[in-house]
Amino acid sequence: MKWNLWRNGKQAKQARFDIFGNMYYLGTDNCVYSNSDDKKLVCGVADFEVTVDKKIYAIATPGSTAYNDGEF
Repeated sequence: MKWNLWRNGKQAKQARFDIFGNMYYLGTDNCVYSNSDDKKLVCGVADFEVTVDKKIYAIATPGSTAYNDGEF
């Protein structure tokens, strides 16, 4: 099941929250985004978790390697 995020109208596969209530979501393009600034954090992701210190632990999609475009 996919649902629209109300803030920007994008589709999301999953949503995760850190301890402070910040939302991170996995888009249909298999990239993890931060909802606070809609910034693409890491791509090639099948599943992920966010830690208290905002580190993302991700499982790469089959046949790809998770990567990011820079620091966040």
